[in-house]
Amino acid sequence: MFVLGQIIKLIQLLNSEKGAWSIASGFALGMVFGLVPSNILITVALFFFFCLFRIHGGAMFLSWALFALFAYLLDPLFDRFGYWLLTGVPSLTPFWIRGYNLPVVPWTNFNNSVTMGSLTVGLAAFFPMLLLFKLLIDRYRQSVLIRLSNSRVFKYLRTTKVYSLYKKYERVKETMS
Repeated sequence: MFVLGQIIKLIQLLNSEKGAWSIASGFALGMVFGLVPSNILITVALFFFFCLFRIHGGAMFLSWALFALFAYLLDPLFDRFGYWLLTGVPSLTPFWIRGYNLPVVPWTNFNNSVTMGSLTVGLAAFFPMLLLFKLLIDRYRQSVLIRLSNSRVFKYLRTTKVYSLYKKYERVKETMS
């Protein structure tokens, strides 16, 4: 039942008048949250960006949950990539040593190859995924949503009592916020 509720909320979000950039930013930041293993300092830094910019929280938390499910499958790749970054690039060795000698940076667990690989991949994929999510949201709103709203089934559902009650509920909810 929980999954069905989340799918309904996602459809409502995509059909809403919320800005596509805000929703896409939420999905992209949620992707970074989901790929990176949980670490308090990294999570706080990412939440700082969440609070700093106009990012849709519902989209972020949904994306976080979805990407966290698949991140474990990618951990072997993240491990190899992170290990290469930490040991295979000699020009970065002084940077890692300085970072490890700073007071707070070691608490980010950056010297863990999985953390380093997943954080690097997540941050590098943020902007391409942001653009991809924005494109997908726009395409959905321009094609699927228009087709659905013009379909016979949707037109019939708009005439039912349940739909009229739903619209009244939505109006009351908007006036309360």
